[in-house]
Amino acid sequence: MITINFANLEEFVLEKQDLVKLLLPKIGNQYNFWVLGRNHQALSGLTKTAILEILKTLNDVDCLEILQTYFKDKVQITSLDFETVKNIKIPINDNLCENLCFENFDNISTYRDADYLYISFWR
Repeated sequence: MITINFANLEEFVLEKQDLVKLLLPKIGNQYNFWVLGRNHQALSGLTKTAILEILKTLNDVDCLEILQTYFKDKVQITSLDFETVKNIKIPINDNLCENLCFENFDNISTYRDADYLYISFWR
């Protein structure tokens, strides 16, 4: 199994032009930002942002199929959770307490209707 993450995305995906051509319809804009950041030192922040966005995009089923076909092995994408807000919708039933285990979020806001509990978390 091949694990692609923030540290090795450039080596496994972005520096292989034949693979990039297969993925270009999905990652086109982010790839262009990555190239721009690599070519111009003043825009190096774009490189890191593009890598985070590409990792998020590669979790798509179509992209995973392309990667698995290319590498002829199972591929796992490990992306960073850089979202600052998380919204969830939980049905109100007997298993409500099992669904309320969340970490790394300091603030919480809730509301409910007759069938669901809505929770917003933010850092």
